[in-house]
Amino acid sequence: MGSFNLRTISIAVVISLIVGAGAGYMVGNSPVSSLIEEKDGLEAEYDSLDLIFQSLEAELDSTQELLVKEQKDNALLQERYLEMLALDQENQLLKQQVIDLESEITSLQNSYDELEIENEEIDNLKMQLESLNETYQELILAYSSKFVISDLEVNPEEIEINQPVTISVIIQNIGGLEGSYNLQLKIGDILEASKEVTLIGGESITTSFDVIKDEANTYNFTLNGFSGTFKFIRPLWCEIGLPYVAPDGLTVTLTSLTITEKVGSYQYTIWYTLKNEQPDRAIDEGTFKMYYESESGGLPQYGFFGILFPGDSLSRTYTFEELKGKLFGILAYHHEQFFSSEPLEDSLKWKVEIP
Repeated sequence: MGSFNLRTISIAVVISLIVGAGAGYMVGNSPVSSLIEEKDGLEAEYDSLDLIFQSLEAELDSTQELLVKEQKDNALLQERYLEMLALDQENQLLKQQVIDLESEITSLQNSYDELEIENEEIDNLKMQLESLNETYQELILAYSSKFVISDLEVNPEEIEINQPVTISVIIQNIGGLEGSYNLQLKIGDILEASKEVTLIGGESITTSFDVIKDEANTYNFTLNGFSGTFKFIRPLWCEIGLPYVAPDGLTVTLTSLTITEKVGSYQYTIWYTLKNEQPDRAIDEGTFKMYYESESGGLPQYGFFGILFPGDSLSRTYTFEELKGKLFGILAYHHEQFFSSEPLEDSLKWKVEIP
């Protein structure tokens, strides 16, 4: 707040009195001195009143600040009060939920007690059912046939091509009546062989399959739930009259090899058959080659050769001739040996012996 100025008012009054008294008065006269003293007294009184006013003004400002703070505190208290009311309502809701949950737990406990009694009855019924099922299974076995296969054997697991691998199992009829069972041997996804076995109740036998392959490879098989592998390897020497799958995919059978002696040479005459048993590709004919017995190099098969499509086969004859001083020791078949000086590692080989 602003304050009024008593000092300004006192000075104005003094000046007015001096002017009104006229020019004939002296400064030292008593009326002027009296007025000056009165002015000083008024100024002193003004200073005292001004101090009181300033004190009252400061007190008023402090009171206003306290009032504002009190108003703020009242608003905060009102807000806290409303929050307490909301919390009290929430607390009442939680109490009711607890009461409801306690009631539900009690109900569930009662239901659980009833279920325990029912479960005991169910367990008794299950035991009776299992006993009846065992009796039923025994009756089924007694009046039916049931087969069990065991003891799978592969002998040998690795063998040369065109030799048999024997796959055997023990099959038993554990039922009470005679019955028949069909065994199926699959190599890969292809049915290789099947066999039907008939056994009386309680009888068991060992049954087997012989597998022969003319291609060197590892084979996976299944036999009525059993599985295994066996491997056919290419022999060091091929035999006349047996088929062999060559590296080019053709099946080669050397049917005859005759050696005819002449004055200064030998004639080596071969008869052979080529067959394409691959289901999805055509194959160029490979050729034979005679390799020397005691030196490198040899004599290739010459001629015009064609293509064999799936299922095609052909038979040929060819005669090699060489001096007696240069005997042949190996006959080989391969599709890439024309310029080779030694038999290729994966070629089909037959031993050549002079009678």
